[in-house]
Amino acid sequence: MIIKKPLLISLFVITVPIACRSAYYAGTEKKSSGGYLNSISGKFTGATTPAQHKALGISCFNKGMIEEALEELKLAADGMPEDGELRHYLGKAYYENDKIEEAVDALLAALSYYRADQTLERADAYNDLGRAYRRKNAYPEALSALKESLKLNPSVADTNYNLALLYYDEKMSDECIFYLKNAIKLDPKEADFHFMLGLAYYKKRLSDKAISEFQETIALNPRDAEAHNYLGTLYFKKGDFERAIDEHSSATQLERNYAEAWNNLGIAFYAKGNLHEAADAFKKTVEVEPKFAEAHYNLGLVYSEEGKSEDAVSFLEKALKLNPKIAEAYLKLGEVYTEKDLLEEALSEYDKAIRVKPDYEEAYYHYGELYAVKGRLDKSIAAWKKTIELNPTNTDAYFNLGVAYYNQKKLDKAISMWNKVLEINPSDYDALTSLADAYDAGGATDKAISMWEKVVESYPDHADIQYKLGNAYARKNMHTTAIPYWEKAVEIDPGLVNAYYNLGLVYQDIGRQDEAIEAYKRVLDINADDKDAHKNLGLLYRKKGMHVEAEAEFAIYNKLKSMQGRK
Repeated sequence: MIIKKPLLISLFVITVPIACRSAYYAGTEKKSSGGYLNSISGKFTGATTPAQHKALGISCFNKGMIEEALEELKLAADGMPEDGELRHYLGKAYYENDKIEEAVDALLAALSYYRADQTLERADAYNDLGRAYRRKNAYPEALSALKESLKLNPSVADTNYNLALLYYDEKMSDECIFYLKNAIKLDPKEADFHFMLGLAYYKKRLSDKAISEFQETIALNPRDAEAHNYLGTLYFKKGDFERAIDEHSSATQLERNYAEAWNNLGIAFYAKGNLHEAADAFKKTVEVEPKFAEAHYNLGLVYSEEGKSEDAVSFLEKALKLNPKIAEAYLKLGEVYTEKDLLEEALSEYDKAIRVKPDYEEAYYHYGELYAVKGRLDKSIAAWKKTIELNPTNTDAYFNLGVAYYNQKKLDKAISMWNKVLEINPSDYDALTSLADAYDAGGATDKAISMWEKVVESYPDHADIQYKLGNAYARKNMHTTAIPYWEKAVEIDPGLVNAYYNLGLVYQDIGRQDEAIEAYKRVLDINADDKDAHKNLGLLYRKKGMHVEAEAEFAIYNKLKSMQGRK
């Protein structure tokens, strides 16, 4: 018996960065520095008083000139120590310059200087303080600040959005979605709000809702490459590879150096069977990001499928050099070495895969296959038992265990394993036929017949099973029951000589002489040197009074018999 070697499609690594977008504050966009001259005398700006420095700092901030804003606001701060607005903008500027501790101090100062009746200003300061605490990973403080901001002014979309981001960080999807929906109600045209809602739905595996939000993101901002990439990934998961290709292609056109999108484009092409296009996309991925280990791995998979084993090994090894923890790369290397009949090298790679990923079911399964080839049934059995321990529904492992036990002459254990396969998949052809063969070999003809009957119900066009059923019924002297199975066998496979011969014997035995003659003639059409067919044909002709034909057949029979005796 032969073990099963199932067709395994190695998994690609779909890399989509699950990261939320920036927190929001109103009305500013960060731009690159305009070459600010740091001068206390105000040579460039002309500002001389603290109030002028404050006004200029706020103006620079609102224009996105963040470094200039920070310098002006710092100059103003010494002369205006208790100005809430100044401290507030100073906190914003520190935040945008990645000086988070200073930002928190300035924002806390702003809140202490704002009057109680400055509700909107205080709400905005709490929003910014929540953002700063979030950057510090101070979740309780961030939550408290943002909640206080909403308490003071619940109608600010950006604060709802920032609170949603905080819940996203904490993997609190329902709360995240609630506040994103609030933000969208307040500002339905903000593309990033829809993007983040799509991302939240994506993480909750609510594909249709995620698709809808990413589509809305793109409608509001057609140049959002990341939204196109996520949308492509969702279409891929739904099996819509054409639309996945379209979306990933759009992402790469919008952002030429978007490595993840190129990688995902390659995956989608691979799924469609377009190996050349897949390879091109993966090549572009590693060109854009040479240290993208998963893309090297994916390229190795494509080359393996194309039969380019040397290239496959090269890229798989590159992937492992970049990331020695990719267990799938060791597995694929093992498969490539197996195809090249380098069994020891293959075993070594499977060992590495298991060391990296101790619960790697596929690696144990392949391990068992190789040891079976090497005749080490004990090790094969141990490996397949581990496979089943990791996945109790792996029917191939149960089947192969049955084969191993069968080859060890442990018929009862083999039967037990194949019955386990049928518990999981009652129509498994290999298990049904192996079980029938095992029953037949053990003399349990009735059980064998029962199994073969089940097989022909699901697989009526398998000539060998029809033939075996006929033989089993014949052994029980149920010749008339056997005949239809042999007739069906030769209908399916006209070259099945033994079925014709058996038909001839039974027809001859029950007196259907003409049909017996035709059956033996078909035997001789296939094998003209079958001496027994010639002999039986001669006997039938003699019985029918066809003496010339009978003597001719007996002459051939005697000639073949004498030739056989001289061998």
